[in-house]
Amino acid sequence: TTIRDFLPTGLSGISASPAWGTSNGNTFIWTGISIPVNTATSIVLTAMIITGTPNILLINTATVTGQYFDQNSANNTGTASFIAND
Repeated sequence: TTIRDFLPTGLSGISASPAWGTSNGNTFIWTGISIPVNTATSIVLTAMIITGTPNILLINTATVTGQYFDQNSANNTGTASFIAND
């Protein structure tokens, strides 16, 4: 299983927890994760707002993919949105 999170323009990645993934700028990738059927996992990203535009809506989405068929692929993404104020 792989989790990918590409931070949107306006955010700069600082850290992720758990730290067993890789990061390259605004791209975070965790591979080889074992998530049992019908369970959830959490990853916490810390990012800094770098946009100079006040009151801009930032939307971040992480996606899970795996090598096996998923009967419920509708729950393979997680999204967080917020308004960045200067």
